[in-house]
Amino acid sequence: MFKVIRFKCLLLLNIICIITIYGCSNVPKNVSEKSENGSFTIEMRMEKKLKQGPNKVVLFLSDVDDHAVTDAEISIKPWMPSMGHGVMWIPKITEKGNGIYDALIMLNMGGHWELQMEIKKDAVSDKLVMNFPEVEGEKKK
Repeated sequence: MFKVIRFKCLLLLNIICIITIYGCSNVPKNVSEKSENGSFTIEMRMEKKLKQGPNKVVLFLSDVDDHAVTDAEISIKPWMPSMGHGVMWIPKITEKGNGIYDALIMLNMGGHWELQMEIKKDAVSDKLVMNFPEVEGEKKK
């Protein structure tokens, strides 16, 4: 009897692990990058993976000492390296306070995209690139 209960518990644990690993694979993770000179770190949080069309993301900007950076200028240039082009729409970035910035980014097709960012705060200016190799394109009907 104990062996049967133990077997069922192990089986249930394995099923939960498989569901957790594979069932949640489409849930995006936070992406965090340090700028080229190490002046800033941007953490990007997404409700969903980037896709063709409008994408709402939240940026958390911090300095080298991990303090929130406010009143910074952030520009984002979506770039598709394989096609050698960006997008016509300039991403809209809105500061929310305490180092938090909302961004609306339009991507016109699926594929590999880079988000090339430039950050300026007072006399400090730095750049970083975030790579998204698998942006989902529009599904054909």
